Formats: sequence, C-alpha cells, structure tokens
Amino acid sequence: MSLYIGNLLLIIFIGIHMKMIYVHGNINQICQLENRTFIFNICKIRPSLTIPVCAGYCSSITQWNFNLNQFVRRTNECTVIEHRTEYFVCPDSTHTAIELMIPLKCSCIKSSCNRYKSL
Repeated sequence: MSLYIGNLLLIIFIGIHMKMIYVHGNINQICQLENRTFIFNICKIRPSLTIPVCAGYCSSITQWNFNLNQFVRRTNECTVIEHRTEYFVCPDSTHTAIELMIPLKCSCIKSSCNRYKSL
C-alpha cells in the first residue's frame, strides 16, 4: 500500500515539476535600445528622425492564482528607466516645435515614466 502511495506522490511531483518547467518558459531577457526611424507629420517638409527606443522582451514568471486555481503568467515590460529631453523645431516657416523624450537606458524593472501617469 505504501508503495502505491509513494509511486502516486512521485508521479504527482514529476507532473508538477514538468508543468513548472513548461510554464516558466524562456528566462533570458533581451531588453535593449534599438534605433528606429520616425517620420513626423508636423512640418511642411516631413522630417525623418532616427531615435532610440526600448525594444525586446523580458523574462516572465508564473504564479499560482488561488482565485482562478491555475498558474498565471506575469511579464514585465521592457521600459525606459533613464531618458533625456530634447526639443525639435521645424526648419520651415512654421517653426512648429515638439518635445522628444530620448531613452538612454532600458530595463525590465519598473519604469521611471510611471510617476507621470498621475499628472
């Protein structure tokens, strides 16, 4: 009888272990700055600017949700953690200006931009 219980516990343990390996997925993260070209429709002659952006993905974790009785995936976003501000003024007669936020560092941790959400 104890042999059956031991085998049953072993099978359950192996099943949970295999499920944990499956749900954790890729633990490597690729969150980095990449240059992207944007065309702004603010000037008579549309300028194209190459600006760095945060791109990539972050590792995901899974947590057991007791309300749903299942594993739930939690993923952090690749976000800006440090930036500088620059002004761009159209070279044409309109002299329209925009303020650009240029990312300097990216990370999978909480964004420094979150403080602006409440404004």
